[in-house]
Amino acid sequence: MGNPFRSFFGAIGDAYGELFSVVGMNLIWFFGTLPVYMVSVFLIGPYLAGDDPQNQAAYIYAMVAAGVFWVVGPSPLLVGVHLWAHRLVNDQRIEFSIFWEGLREFWRPALALCGIAIAGNVLLLMNAAFYLRSEVGALRLFGVVWVWATLLWVLMQMYWLPLL
Repeated sequence: MGNPFRSFFGAIGDAYGELFSVVGMNLIWFFGTLPVYMVSVFLIGPYLAGDDPQNQAAYIYAMVAAGVFWVVGPSPLLVGVHLWAHRLVNDQRIEFSIFWEGLREFWRPALALCGIAIAGNVLLLMNAAFYLRSEVGALRLFGVVWVWATLLWVLMQMYWLPLL
């Protein structure tokens, strides 16, 4: 039986060796997605803002929802990060140009997936809002079902890009 500390310290060494490149990819993704998030918040803002405190709370919820969507959803920038991470996990040589290679190769399908995700989110949230505003209790319950369907839809989106 081998020394368990050798495996442990080898894993720590590998993690440290790849730490800076992983942080770099995360920063590229963050600063690339931040403008898209800000534009989506500014597009939602005029419809939800107002003097009513409930509208301000709805605006904050919309900001959080947009943030969750752009973190979990199929952002086109994530295609390059996924290709880079795939090569990292398979112990292939990694470099910054792999990000651009993945972006050049898969930007069209990623943009299509992003459009499908946005359209699906808008439709599901409109259904949920419509039924939740109803005075009938059974229809409000149906609105809760649409909220759960929206949550399932959003959580499903993180698995789309690795399938490209």
